[in-house]
Amino acid sequence: MPRILISGYYGFNNTGDDTVLDGIITALQQGYSEESSLELAVLSNQPELTAKLFGIQAYNRWSLSEIYEQLKKSDLLIMGGGSLLQDVTSPRSVIYYLGIAWLAKKMGKPIVFYAQGIGPITHSVSKHLMKHVANKVDIITVRDYKSLLELQGMGIHNPPMYLTTDPALAINPSHIDLTIGKRIFEKYGLHSTERIAGISIRVWRKERAYLDSLAAAADSLVTQGWKVVFIPMHHPMDIAPSQEIIRKMKHYQDAILIDEKNMNFRDVVSMIGNVQYMIGMRLHALILAGILGIPFTALSYDPKIDRFVESVGYPMPDHVETITTEKLLDDVSSKINHLEAQRNFLVEQVQKLKPSAQESARLALNILRDKNKPFSSNNSR
Repeated sequence: MPRILISGYYGFNNTGDDTVLDGIITALQQGYSEESSLELAVLSNQPELTAKLFGIQAYNRWSLSEIYEQLKKSDLLIMGGGSLLQDVTSPRSVIYYLGIAWLAKKMGKPIVFYAQGIGPITHSVSKHLMKHVANKVDIITVRDYKSLLELQGMGIHNPPMYLTTDPALAINPSHIDLTIGKRIFEKYGLHSTERIAGISIRVWRKERAYLDSLAAAADSLVTQGWKVVFIPMHHPMDIAPSQEIIRKMKHYQDAILIDEKNMNFRDVVSMIGNVQYMIGMRLHALILAGILGIPFTALSYDPKIDRFVESVGYPMPDHVETITTEKLLDDVSSKINHLEAQRNFLVEQVQKLKPSAQESARLALNILRDKNKPFSSNNSR
């Protein structure tokens, strides 16, 4: 049977990246229509946990021998998705992922860069590697137009390049088990009969004014009868800013922070599915809200947030560096006062994006299809 190895930032307790992996797996399994089964495997920081969460084989991303063995057994390497190829802090991420791609090419394996968000790439070594390795991959799909421009600006022109969208949008909401989140909420005294607003935020540089605005928004929701729950997408990084907002609230005693050390991807996704409204900074908190038809207010710290919010027909979100309490409260009110209409609108808009999310999988699977030969993991290409 054909076998695909997936490489990305998986197994780091980051719900956003695990959401991407779930979307890739979903799209590949839905798009594969051959009689034989499709075997999927992934490189992970926590192979046992990743295998348990996603039901596919997982291997140690830090073991060169394991990477080599899994590439040897595979017919295709998928690199993605998310912002893997960037060097904001150092070139290490670029070196790691392009190193795996280089090895795969040396072994004669086809490669797909899958729904990537490229850049920023500023270091000379990163640009050199990008030009010499990325030009040798078979297909590149990107989740936004700016990434296409980044690639072209680095002299990458050889592979076919396609504009798709974030892989997470391929997730089927009917496959999300909402009872998991319901049980977690009940543990914290939240019940499904109550109106629950979720807040998922992160630290952004040295900015602090936006935390005051979020505290005011949370207080406003409480006074209108909402239960406010803080849901960290990346534990423990998102705990401290959530705690800071709660300390700033007048009604701090009515705010709930979900602080579970062993919380996993399935837990977080299910909790988001149990709220009726969301305020979010992290991209995949917003995407998950969109998939589940939950109206949201976005606070932007990165153009990727802007692009997703606009793609679902919402106005350009305010940035964390310029947001005011008045503007945030206005947006919150516009959403919670028209919840049903907002929900219907969001479901319709997200549905329009799903074919684009599936396109990356279709292009990847086309590489595996060879009408003249049966599939074989020993097939040399």
